[in-house]
Amino acid sequence: GLILTAAGKNLARKIAHRHKLLTDFLRLLGLDDRVIYHDVEGMEHHISPPTLRAIQALIAQLRRRPALRAKLEAAIA
Repeated sequence: GLILTAAGKNLARKIAHRHKLLTDFLRLLGLDDRVIYHDVEGMEHHISPPTLRAIQALIAQLRRRPALRAKLEAAIA
């Protein structure tokens, strides 16, 4: 089997976190899973840490404010 170094494990955790964060974000926008999969596969390799932090903050706000999330979903639909 494959054995990762500590640095390799850290990198794998970062990649998994980035993937989950982007997936959660696109899911909050109400996108179809096929679209999400395709988009995340491209986005996760090119997105900057500041943009990831901004998306994470937006996700937190949308989860805390259902009315805001509903407005966003209505605007997108």
